[in-house]
Amino acid sequence: MKALLFCLFVFLMGLFQAQANDCKLPESFMGMTILFNISDRYTPHNEMAGMLLQSKFDNLTYDIEVLDTGERFSGKYQYQRIKSKIARFTVAEGTGDSLIQYSKTLVCQTDKMGFVLFKLLQGSTPLTPAHDIGIYVIQSSLKAE
Repeated sequence: MKALLFCLFVFLMGLFQAQANDCKLPESFMGMTILFNISDRYTPHNEMAGMLLQSKFDNLTYDIEVLDTGERFSGKYQYQRIKSKIARFTVAEGTGDSLIQYSKTLVCQTDKMGFVLFKLLQGSTPLTPAHDIGIYVIQSSLKAE
């Protein structure tokens, strides 16, 4: 399964490189609102699978609202644009035994949307090769467009 997801991710990266030569991910998430939808096909045991998340980013903190349920989460994040089309951010929610850490790798299709690869790094559920694929849409930013 892990190899299949990796192959799919590489395929998608190649596809986007061929189709979206001029897309760019932002230098920073500061002031942005981004929608994430993680597919439920790859991890049926993930309680967030298939849900729509609205993430609002400040300097190094973020707030997430699960639009399906109204649940809210917040935490700290680090963002790194690896190439103009690829970026990764890591997240830490909670503390102590309830600490959850995960990363999201973004590959742009346009300047406003693309695919996301989610990986659980530490959490309350047993760690498996937890990779989910989904989409993201940059809903708004503080920058004038």
